[in-house]
Amino acid sequence: MQRFDYEEHDVQEILKRAISIDATTADQRAMLERTAAELGISGEALQRAEREYLKEREEQQDLREFVRHYRGTFWSHLCSYAIVNSFLFFIDLKTGSGVGWFWWPLLGWGLGLAFHAASVFNPRSSEFVSDYEKWKKKKAKERKKRGATT
Repeated sequence: MQRFDYEEHDVQEILKRAISIDATTADQRAMLERTAAELGISGEALQRAEREYLKEREEQQDLREFVRHYRGTFWSHLCSYAIVNSFLFFIDLKTGSGVGWFWWPLLGWGLGLAFHAASVFNPRSSEFVSDYEKWKKKKAKERKKRGATT
């Protein structure tokens, strides 16, 4: 094999590729344990780090799932608002002498919709946090129930 003088980025790239090749041909768990041992990481520390990582990953997935669900409720609320108020507008237009009473439900419901949007798109709002906590408890019960039935 020919000898080259490698720069630091060359060494990093070669090692990255070697790790990638090794990862596709080896058992991932065995590779993780071997790498940890080579770095002098104890088995207990590796297991603890793995548990913490998996817990954080599950929490992040739960948060993404909740945000999708929570924002979905807003979008359905917005669609209902648009459809119903369009219908009310045409009723008011046909039955009255122009546009009159239709503004009241439009503005009232619109205010509620604005508050809904403020909670849905602000993850630091107390309503968002409260709803997320309730959702997590419900999800934990479902997981527990699923675990008991399987």
